Amino acid sequence: MAIESVAEQDECAFDALLTREQVGQLEDTARSFDPARRVAAITLTRSKAQLLDDIDVDAAKALLLIHEQISSYIEHLDSMREMATTALARTLVVMDDALRLHPELDGVELDA
Repeated sequence: MAIESVAEQDECAFDALLTREQVGQLEDTARSFDPARRVAAITLTRSKAQLLDDIDVDAAKALLLIHEQISSYIEHLDSMREMATTALARTLVVMDDALRLHPELDGVELDA
């Protein structure tokens, strides 16, 4: 049975969601969050007392900026999690069909 005919009959068939160019753009976007990721990590290295130490107007403004950066980073991570979940579901669909079409694949494991 040809793969095309299986896909035509398959209610779980799916098309590509992204182009290679879009993947490149996603990578650029992910890299743009590196500073926010680092700020979030560094914030976790400080106690509340350390974060409050010598707080003034400039430090309060910086803290607000950090808050906005981390909030934006969380939104980005949520969308990346959704994308990864979709990719995971696609692999499950393909693995299920692959096992149905090629029973000899049953029991295949990753090399350690």
